[in-house]
Order: sequence, then structure tokens, then C-alpha cells
Amino acid sequence: MQRKVVGLVAVAALVSLGFRDSPGPEKAGGISFDLDAAKKHFIPMDVAAGYTRHFRETRDALHGQHPGMKARLALEQSESFNRDAIAALLNAKDASGNPAAGVRIYQGLDAAGQTRLVLVPYDARGNDILTKLSSPGGAAVTGVSAEAVEDGIRCPPYCGPEDESPLSAD
Repeated sequence: MQRKVVGLVAVAALVSLGFRDSPGPEKAGGISFDLDAAKKHFIPMDVAAGYTRHFRETRDALHGQHPGMKARLALEQSESFNRDAIAALLNAKDASGNPAAGVRIYQGLDAAGQTRLVLVPYDARGNDILTKLSSPGGAAVTGVSAEAVEDGIRCPPYCGPEDESPLSAD
């Protein structure tokens, strides 16, 4: 009788594993996230590719119509930031000690006329978190007066090796 109970428990455990949702990113070793919240920002790749293609076409047309504009307002295709910079933003705490709710991206322009993306964390109320960025353990980053993220890798010149992405292909 005891064997039957153990056997039934084992079968029930296997069946429940089979019907369980597939493991979330956290269980698979990724960064955990709320899928329903993330879905608000998802768009199909063909829409995204259309947006970026339209941007490149418009930029190129403006540069053709206004040759001096390229030197005064260099509109690059993209800017890349590494995982650690994004993690530092998401590790930021608001005045109450709550973690950042997300990342806001501002458009910027440096002294050389290059567009720059400036990233800052924001809180659950939508306010920018204006504080020193922190390390994974929560301590402020030392040696740097870091309150925002910038200085990404610009495309062009670096767009990835033989980039086949529909977001950058013409």
C-alpha cells in the first residue's frame, strides 16, 4: 500500500510538471520579468524594421536637402549599451529604497553634433531617479559620478559584424 502511495505521488508530480507553465526567465537563468507588463511594449519585427527603415530614409533625405545638417546633427542608426550598464540603471533605488521601475531614454546632442541617448532610471510614479548608480550589491559606484548612462557604441561605425538585422538592413 505504501508503495502505491509513493508511486501515485511520483506520477502526480510528473503530471503536474508536464502541465506547469514553461519556466520563466528567472528559472532558466535569465533576468526575471513580468510578461504581461513587458507585452505592452512588444511590437512585431516587421513594424520595428519599418520604423527604422523610415528613419534612415528620412535622415538621408534631410541630409541630401540640407548638406550642412549632417555635420551639425549627426543622426546615427543606433547606440548600444552593455548589459552591465542597464543592470546598474535597474539597480537604482528611489528615495524610499524601492528599485527602479524602468529606464527612460532621452535624446541628447553633444558638442560635436552627434545625437546621444541618455538613459536614466525611473520610479513607479514615473519620476526620474536622480541618484548615484549602484553596483549589484547596492553600493554606489565609486570613482565615477554616475547618475545616468551614455557613451554607447554608435552605429555607424560599429553596427556588428556583417549585421543581418532587419532593423539596420536597407
